[in-house]
Amino acid sequence: MVASRRKDSTKHVMWMVWGLTLLAVVLSVNLVFGRHGIGHVLDLRALLAELSDQTYERTVRNHRLALELYGLRTDEKVLSSFARTEFGLVRSDELVFIFDTEGEARSR
Repeated sequence: MVASRRKDSTKHVMWMVWGLTLLAVVLSVNLVFGRHGIGHVLDLRALLAELSDQTYERTVRNHRLALELYGLRTDEKVLSSFARTEFGLVRSDELVFIFDTEGEARSR
């Protein structure tokens, strides 16, 4: 009777070991190749790095634009320079020279 119980107990332990081994294999395969496995985590890390770079670039650009806007609102020289470079505006007492492709200058 005792030997029979030991055999049953040994079989029970063996089935548990095999079942846990199978479970470990299935979970390992899922971890490596599954939808939310290591590949997905690596893709998410790459995406996070890319988005972090974009966020930094846009933050720097926003800061630069805020400084430019402040200059346009508070400094006449900055406003004048902006109008000249962006819109091609000229003061009434200035001459503008336009060069043809051949290099001849004419004034207007």
